[in-house]
Amino acid sequence: KDSNQCTLSPHQEAELVRYIKELTKRRLPPTRSIIRNFASKLATKDVSES
Repeated sequence: KDSNQCTLSPHQEAELVRYIKELTKRRLPPTRSIIRNFASKLATKDVSES
């Protein structure tokens, strides 16, 4: 990855993975928009779809 494309730190990425796993465990399929919204909150800025 280009360093300009890294929006989340490794810690934030791990938090996002935990969130996705929790949604899956609750049988709530994580949509792109749910993931993007949570990632944006973690990054404190908008996250693109790529």
